[in-house]
Amino acid sequence: LLVLLLVVVGIIVLTENIDKLSSGSKKDAFLPGYSEDNVSAFMIVAQKDSVKIRRKGDIWVVDADPAVTGSGQASGLTNVADKQTGADTEKGRKSRLYPADSAAVATALEKMSNLSKDDLVSTNPEKQELFEVDSANGVLVKVWDAQDKPLGSFRIGKSGPDWSSNYVRKIGSDKVYTVGGSIKYSFFSDEQRWRDKTVQKFDKNNAKSITLVKGTATTIKMEKEKDSTGADIWKLVSPEKHMADLAKVNKLLGALSNLKTTGWEENVALDDDTLGFSEPELVARVTLGNGDTKEIVVGNKKGTENKFWVKAAGKEATFLVADHTISKLDVNVEELKASPEENVETGSKES
Repeated sequence: LLVLLLVVVGIIVLTENIDKLSSGSKKDAFLPGYSEDNVSAFMIVAQKDSVKIRRKGDIWVVDADPAVTGSGQASGLTNVADKQTGADTEKGRKSRLYPADSAAVATALEKMSNLSKDDLVSTNPEKQELFEVDSANGVLVKVWDAQDKPLGSFRIGKSGPDWSSNYVRKIGSDKVYTVGGSIKYSFFSDEQRWRDKTVQKFDKNNAKSITLVKGTATTIKMEKEKDSTGADIWKLVSPEKHMADLAKVNKLLGALSNLKTTGWEENVALDDDTLGFSEPELVARVTLGNGDTKEIVVGNKKGTENKFWVKAAGKEATFLVADHTISKLDVNVEELKASPEENVETGSKES
């Protein structure tokens, strides 16, 4: 009986401790009521840079013009940032939107979800500069809920004593805490780092035909078929009929199916003649099994940057793609031909 009583008492004590820890965890959260599903936007301001990430339908987008102006100092930016809303655009301003890097967004949302107060290190406003959580230093993060109402804001300061933590202060409070998880690395203000660098992406195994238009000189077309064993083969059908080298076609598809940019052209005043889209160097078109088409247009090289201007069907942005990547797409007929012993209808070697 005594043993049973001790067990019951132990369970009660354990339950109370768990409840205390749970309530303490909620009380110590920097963003009470926060959930990833309830966030419509967040904004990051650091020194002269700022970026706003927000939901647009089912995706996250980067607002390339969050209307932050002023002297370029964080103290000047803060007042403007405080006036931001989670709405699509502010009155009189047109946003330039880019798809956001889903992995970077997921990391930031997770960091905010786990953002809790560890050790209280200061309540003295005069020490905020020391911890770099004053209005002139650190990284300001502002968050809006699903109704575009402010959910909270906080400032991330310098690294803590163990270098895996940071000093953090909630806006409106003088209390400075250490927060673990190296959170500062997830809240960068470089707008281009937040953008999805995908020019185009598709499953190369679903490709049914490839067309390469090389300037005004040559059009190369290849189609995928099945050989007598049911294996995939590729055939050149234009400008001449020939078996295609499967390895080289797969290499070409590998480059086309996961094409990434190194940056974006920000000068919207450049016309298609300047960019080279009026008379492109290369147009690469892939038709998929479901009838969808993926197409990119390669324009001129941008000055001495060793990058080409590139447009992708269905996307407004003008991408900059490295010349070594473009070289993988700029293949000729002779390169794509299978060796003579493989140039048979079955696509297999002659015995």
